[in-house]
Amino acid sequence: MYQLSCDVSRFASENLQKGLLAADALRINNIELADFGGKPLEQCSGGEVEDIRSALIDTNKTVVLLSTDLPVSDSAAFNGLFRRAHLLNVKNLRIPLCGKNQPPDPAALAELLKMAAAWNIGVAFENEHQSFFHDDKTMTEFLLLLPESASVIYNPAEFVALSHHPFFHMFYTSKLKNRIRFLRLNDSLYSTGEPTRLAGGNGEIKELVSILLTRSFDGWFSVTPYRGNSVEAMSQTLGEYRFLLKNM
Repeated sequence: MYQLSCDVSRFASENLQKGLLAADALRINNIELADFGGKPLEQCSGGEVEDIRSALIDTNKTVVLLSTDLPVSDSAAFNGLFRRAHLLNVKNLRIPLCGKNQPPDPAALAELLKMAAAWNIGVAFENEHQSFFHDDKTMTEFLLLLPESASVIYNPAEFVALSHHPFFHMFYTSKLKNRIRFLRLNDSLYSTGEPTRLAGGNGEIKELVSILLTRSFDGWFSVTPYRGNSVEAMSQTLGEYRFLLKNM
């Protein structure tokens, strides 16, 4: 009901240990990563993957979201990535999106989704205001053509950047409610685009968290360093999230 994850990719890009320590400081065991000491997982050797696996086991961490920069068309690289991700028990892979008006090639995407299903790893797409996947209409047109295993990383700040209401305009009438796998816990202002404290801007975070919990959301509420690359800033967001829960 209250599953949390933390995006420690900025710390782990320096070295994995820093990322794990950041997660420990937040007391969150579900983590989000992009690379390992600056090295993408598909480029890691067998020995390096074993070292990563051991570190995750020792610290009781689960990688619930791994981001990649691989182009969808590179099936050979994705095959290697999925194999390594499976060894690390990665739950979901965040797939990069193309330009604002250019969705991924359908044939290449279909092949990638087959691979993901074979390795039992979910595929997730995050709304981004500068990509084609930027509002409920474009997200729905794209995702409803894909299997249920393809999910959404719902980012309120990216809707705010387009002056959309994340809850009342994007979520309320959406057909994608059951596709949301992660909700980014961030907030910002229409007027300046500046990040704010949680529920202090136009992100309608309180409404989103509340409705997802009402719908028995079984995904993750994602704590990110959106207000500065520090554990302290993430801890502040976490405290604000808990305050919201207690006052709903």
